[in-house]
Amino acid sequence: MSDIKKLLKFYIEYLVYWIGVGIFARGLFFVFYYKEFDHASVGDIFSCFRYGLSLDISVASYIVSLGLVIGTIYVVSRSKGVLIAFSLVHYLILVIYFLITIADIAVFRHWNTKVNLTAIQFADHPKEVWASIGDGDQPLLWILAFISSMGIFIWIYRKILKQLQPLKNKSPRSIAMIIVLVVSLLGMSFVGIRGGFQLEPINQSIAYFSDQPIQNQMAINATWNLIEKISSYSGNRNPYHFGSETEVNQAVQRYYQRLPTDSINKSLSTILMPNLVFIIGEGLTADVIAAFGGETGLTPTLDSLVKTGMIWTHFYANGDRTFKGLPAILSGQPARAMGSIIMDPDQTTHLPSLPRILKAHGYSSSFYYGGESEFANIKSYLLNTGFEKIVDIKDFPASYRGKKWGVPDHYVFERLNEDLSHTSSPFFTCLLTLSTHEPYDIPVASLIPSSTWPDLFRNTVYYFDQSLGKFIQQAKLHSWYDSTLFILTADHGNLMPKDYQDTYDPGKFKIPLLIFGKPLAPQWSGKISKRYGTQNDITYTILKSLAIEHGAFPYSFDLMNEAHQGNVFYTFDHGFGLINDHLQFVYDLNGNRTVIQNAGEQAIQNPKADKERKVNTAFINDSLIKLGKYLMQGTYSNEGVNPLK
Repeated sequence: MSDIKKLLKFYIEYLVYWIGVGIFARGLFFVFYYKEFDHASVGDIFSCFRYGLSLDISVASYIVSLGLVIGTIYVVSRSKGVLIAFSLVHYLILVIYFLITIADIAVFRHWNTKVNLTAIQFADHPKEVWASIGDGDQPLLWILAFISSMGIFIWIYRKILKQLQPLKNKSPRSIAMIIVLVVSLLGMSFVGIRGGFQLEPINQSIAYFSDQPIQNQMAINATWNLIEKISSYSGNRNPYHFGSETEVNQAVQRYYQRLPTDSINKSLSTILMPNLVFIIGEGLTADVIAAFGGETGLTPTLDSLVKTGMIWTHFYANGDRTFKGLPAILSGQPARAMGSIIMDPDQTTHLPSLPRILKAHGYSSSFYYGGESEFANIKSYLLNTGFEKIVDIKDFPASYRGKKWGVPDHYVFERLNEDLSHTSSPFFTCLLTLSTHEPYDIPVASLIPSSTWPDLFRNTVYYFDQSLGKFIQQAKLHSWYDSTLFILTADHGNLMPKDYQDTYDPGKFKIPLLIFGKPLAPQWSGKISKRYGTQNDITYTILKSLAIEHGAFPYSFDLMNEAHQGNVFYTFDHGFGLINDHLQFVYDLNGNRTVIQNAGEQAIQNPKADKERKVNTAFINDSLIKLGKYLMQGTYSNEGVNPLK
């Protein structure tokens, strides 16, 4: 066998070896928690291994890449010292892998989460950790599992190591061929590390498939999960430390304090338990809808729905990305300036959510999206917060897919319509559109014959509106339509079509909110509310209107309470904006500077007039900077301040 073939064989066997370690580690988790799977089918257990395989391959590819480099040095140099170093590195990684595996088994019993940085930090207090171990933890079994696992895989490793042989022919041609092979194999490893050729490298969501948390926890590779936590660690759980706990608590409580009249219930629906359909438009800015102060002619369907629905013309996104908008809309959670709570499945498990509360009242729940639900860890959030059914790109024929992002909107609307015709009431469903995302790929002729970014975006908006119109017309043919309230908004705003030069511009964050449908109470038909609000007000408002418990959303206001003009707090990359009827104030922490400060409605109505945005020093002062910073700190996680207490 040639030197090239020997090295290739070693690489393949070594890769399979480490994938096997990941599968074996998942099996250990199952052995320790098999009683928790009493109601799981064989198919469910198999799915834990199937969905977790990508993460196993990713970890294996990391390790094998390092092993390949060291192994190649040995093959070429023939140095026994390098071979010894190779084995020492291997044993060290194997020890770490199974230590993490056993720690994960131990942590899960107490926290119902994967081993994370908090657990690692507790290693500084071994006495307290040992004291917390109860009789049911069986630490001796942990030790036995660790020793047995190490013994098995050390034995297998020694068998594989025999394939790693020094180069017999050290001619320039042989060395060149070795280099070409190694570079090719490293390229393959890179693909394995990122989980394939998809838009975004894999994350925990790839392993989420069930509405049973323990099945998802078993599927996630504990070593991969901890590596991801460490690599994204910012130094502290909350990166903002602008004020003391007391100062921050007081600021958050004052800002989110509700008026006494907030207790008055103004029902949106004429029926007790209407079906609820949320339509979340990807980047659907208010700038393209005439009723919200935007352009005309792009949204004839929405224009007609506005006439019989209720709209809020001063409504804003809390953040600037989809993974920030979803927890704001569905969990009433203010958006983080950096990252999103979605990226931490440990936290989203405990978030309040609309689907979970509605489930307690007999509602089923589903989520529809034409793209990859794993993108930005969205799927883990959806399952952690109670969605029972997720339909995404994998549930559509390959022929339906667009050029880049996924399945065009009209196919997803059609699928939703078909599924709802077979769904028992009451139901809650959420559809996140896709086609209005760059690169603005639509399967129909363009409305505007232009290739500029603003016009390409306008064309996708018109296509979305057409798709929505067809969906509504088809829905009217089904019995469920007459008992359904529709809530239409956006996941975030958009730079297009106005082509805002400043990513923090309030106009970029302005989005629509429209509620329509047969059950909408007559007094709200055609109603235009000028009350200011944000995404995190939606869930609270809907639940309160339906007389369903809504106290789990402390960062929300009632959009039906016209006695209170409302407040807007939004964040962007390390900055914040504050808006209400009296002011527009935007602060950039990157440069520690106030970038926009205006007084009131005049500025809201004229967002283009950058030259007219002048400082009103009598109106704006340092207290607003302090308030915004305190809100960023106090709302960073769901474990923060509860302003209702």
